[in-house]
Amino acid sequence: IIKQAQRGDIRYGDEPLMITVIPRDTTPIDNLNDDCLRLIFEKIDDYNQKLQLELVCKRWRRVARYSW
Repeated sequence: IIKQAQRGDIRYGDEPLMITVIPRDTTPIDNLNDDCLRLIFEKIDDYNQKLQLELVCKRWRRVARYSW
């Protein structure tokens, strides 16, 4: 399905749905060090959202556990 969306073969109404795959190491949040990421995570008050942070990736799981 990703390949189809990259080619524009999937439509949302009249518009093609386009997906651009971005390598994980180029997303801006990955440029933050663990301390900055932890400070952001500490601002989240919702219990379920905190749990969801731990499901994103190994790094987020490790950092999120120190943000409780």
